[in-house]
Amino acid sequence: MLSTHYKIIFILFIFINLAYQLKLFPYQIKLKKSSSFFEYNGHSYTTMAEMVRKIIKEKDFKDINNICTYCAGFLKHGKFTRMKLQTCEGVKSFLYPFYKPTKYCITYPNSHAPNIYLCGYKVFTNFELALEYSLRNNFYIKFGEDVAQLLPAPKNFCVITVYDKLCYVKNWNSYHIWKTIWSNCNNNCYYYKKFAHTKKRYLDEINYYRKSVGNSALVLYIKLAILAQERADLMAKYGRLMSDRNKYYDELIASSEHGHGIYLMKILYDDAWSHNPNFNRISTKKREMARLLSSNQKHIGIGISKQVIPYLVNLSPTHYYIEYKGHKYNSVTLMAKKILKEKYIEHFEDVCLYNAGYIKKGKIFKTFGNTCDSILPFIYQHYSQTKIEVMYPNSHREDVYTCGNDVAYKFPAILDYALIKHCFIKFKPRGLKPMSPPANSCIYTLYGKKCHMKNSIPPSYWKKIWFNCNSDCYFSSNFVTTEKNYLREINYYRKFFKNNPLYWNMKLSGLAQNRANYMAKHKRLLADPNKKYDELIVYAPSANGIYLVKLLFDEAKSEYNNINKLSARKKEMARLLTSNQRYVGFGMAKNGNAVYICVKFTPMSM
Repeated sequence: MLSTHYKIIFILFIFINLAYQLKLFPYQIKLKKSSSFFEYNGHSYTTMAEMVRKIIKEKDFKDINNICTYCAGFLKHGKFTRMKLQTCEGVKSFLYPFYKPTKYCITYPNSHAPNIYLCGYKVFTNFELALEYSLRNNFYIKFGEDVAQLLPAPKNFCVITVYDKLCYVKNWNSYHIWKTIWSNCNNNCYYYKKFAHTKKRYLDEINYYRKSVGNSALVLYIKLAILAQERADLMAKYGRLMSDRNKYYDELIASSEHGHGIYLMKILYDDAWSHNPNFNRISTKKREMARLLSSNQKHIGIGISKQVIPYLVNLSPTHYYIEYKGHKYNSVTLMAKKILKEKYIEHFEDVCLYNAGYIKKGKIFKTFGNTCDSILPFIYQHYSQTKIEVMYPNSHREDVYTCGNDVAYKFPAILDYALIKHCFIKFKPRGLKPMSPPANSCIYTLYGKKCHMKNSIPPSYWKKIWFNCNSDCYFSSNFVTTEKNYLREINYYRKFFKNNPLYWNMKLSGLAQNRANYMAKHKRLLADPNKKYDELIVYAPSANGIYLVKLLFDEAKSEYNNINKLSARKKEMARLLTSNQRYVGFGMAKNGNAVYICVKFTPMSM
């Protein structure tokens, strides 16, 4: 007798939050006797436009729509006076006079969820702490704009009552009221604290509609609220609408999917208005909302409960089907289309599916993969399979994941919460791989300016070293990661010429760091007068130091076919790549937006 074994795999729907984040650059106003200057990153500017142009040029931003500046305070006679402003200013109006000034809120004391500020590789929930860290380390602050992007209700969205199925219709009058109530509430706000915000907004919206027909506002009554919540919990338990047999109080019961219950009152109001706008008429056949809006109503209680169904895949030896929200599908493609239809997502590329584990013989086995699968190949066949990283175990900084009202910095933790609460996870993915060095990425040595060469060697070696490091990584932990990558990259290029790898030396590193600190203090390149050890000194603006070793290697390779040929006239990188080198040390120091780098290595005589 053949036995059938079933395996259930959890499919967790993940929404990647690629919505833009505002980048805030704090500056100070420096007051002197007869004039004032705008000071940012250790440099003074006479106008805001000049400062903004410098910021955009240094950071190489392609899109300036999400950049703003923030006045942190005044600097007079070396004393700093803090200004606690609640807004930052968009930079477009400083560059283009015909644009109107734009202000963005940076703190939201009445928000339903904590604010998150990213600065460098740290996460803050308090703006003052983020600002202090930013001014001290010359990082800009990233945060989300507090404007809920409420999409208009789709044409096929409906709610169900005991009398009928009611769907969304266009009505400017009710839409104007609805927008006033829900303008700053999205799905997270809708479910927040067991629908606390939603109940309050329902009451406000109902009272707006009552005011529009000349009736007084309803008052929340605790006894009615308790009875309403008990009835809502009972309906959620059985998964269907059930009228209360006790007819002592009138009631309105309805069901809606996802967070689109924000349109419930508007849909009910439009339906009642279209049938008879006289809500005060006496009739037992009044539709639900008409009874609620009549003049004889005085008190109200609201109860809301949620029923959730996980996404499942059932497999058997002969066939399999996929289960999502209680519905069965024959393929992942059908389920993916259903997900996109129900979630009403504009950008399909923002969605991926994550295999969270499987159940076998009633036992759950969790799996923690580092990637999720893009939903695009399941919708369009011409797309190839794409995996997006969700975990970075070797990362230098923490990531931020949000799910419903919860915030976590470890993916396994937020995954457990998502499986319990059936919410999707939002996160901002890292750049998968760094771009090739741009044409304007230059560094400066004692021999001149070095920039990206048109005929340079393809950056395959460089990508292997820097594939998971951006500007945040470059500056992190006093350049520890950067110095480690420099050594790896140099040894890659030495291997190219069949030379042995260099070894890090503590003494050389100490000397190199002292020289880097000295140059940063004096803000210029200064060769060490002690010639006991050879050295390479560099000035790199911003994070251009990421391309340092590659730029020097390209130049050395173009000028010297034989790196190992001894010559005192060889330029920096050529000397470092010769076969007689054994040890190396690195030193890096930062002053404002400039990084001074010193590489010490064994003398040519050794």
